[in-house]
Amino acid sequence: MRIDREKFAVLLIRKGVTAKQVAATAGISNTSIYNVKKGMQCSDQMGSKIARALGVDVAEIMEDVKQ
Repeated sequence: MRIDREKFAVLLIRKGVTAKQVAATAGISNTSIYNVKKGMQCSDQMGSKIARALGVDVAEIMEDVKQ
């Protein structure tokens, strides 16, 4: 899974949280969250944890699949 960098950044601003806070809430490392923030892929489980920490559905942060 790849989390959309722009959607993620917008949600951080809207929720008033930092990537570090999301990592702590999600129970993942700061390195992992920053890799996601840079556009690297993550596991479905990690994507779900991040979405839950942000209080959104995982579909709201996933990168759109281009066909």
